[in-house]
Amino acid sequence: MYRLNSRNLTLGVWCAASGGFIGLRTKFTSTYPATEYHWEQGAPHGTAQPQEELSDELPAEVHLTERLDGSLCTMCDEPATYLRWPEGDGETHKVPGVWLHLDGTRCERMYGYVRTNKELETWLYAMQVKHGVRTES
Repeated sequence: MYRLNSRNLTLGVWCAASGGFIGLRTKFTSTYPATEYHWEQGAPHGTAQPQEELSDELPAEVHLTERLDGSLCTMCDEPATYLRWPEGDGETHKVPGVWLHLDGTRCERMYGYVRTNKELETWLYAMQVKHGVRTES
């Protein structure tokens, strides 16, 4: 865990796989895990510079990734996937596909959404409170 000087993050966990820090970003009214890349990667993407290494370590059971694999149904939160219609050259789809549950069923007015990493978000929020970046609400 590092205290950062960056565009959108104050604290972040170093992620060697991406070459960046994952922390909590607030944009408008949403707060979510986001990555900012190390400043040594250069402009325009390298925006995070570590200022202080903190002693906190991410618990082993928390995945260091912004999002988890897979999508969920907007209606019932069951695992879902987007099925594209097999037409065209495989690159250009003229007919929209359809969202389905993994077992092939579907809810009425069903769409999918990305699975956020709530465990990481909760831990990062607790670190912000601990280090005085955010107060509990």
